Amino acid sequence: MKEVKAYVRIRMVDQVVRALEEAGFDRMTIIDVSALGKLADEKEAKYSIEFVEKHSKMAKIELACKDRDVDQVVETIQKNACTHQPGDGIIFVAPVERAVKIRTCEEGEQILQA
Repeated sequence: MKEVKAYVRIRMVDQVVRALEEAGFDRMTIIDVSALGKLADEKEAKYSIEFVEKHSKMAKIELACKDRDVDQVVETIQKNACTHQPGDGIIFVAPVERAVKIRTCEEGEQILQA
């Protein structure tokens, strides 16, 4: 399994989530985050006393998928989050060593279904 974390523009979240759901990836977490430095959108970035540098609001989308599905997930996010402008975001993919469903104690890829 793989864990995919994508940092995307707030205004692109609905489009990305809709596309992922249509592709069959409907289990994800979406978190509001503040992007700092080069990840921040230069047009929307503001200085902050809290961060002591420019930042912009972004969304982090996290999901797990089967190894064979990771390219489709990445391509779906990239296609639907891209505006061809600096600050579009970034996608990270990492291996998942172990996944356990808390309620049933099931483990492995089968927890990605139902």
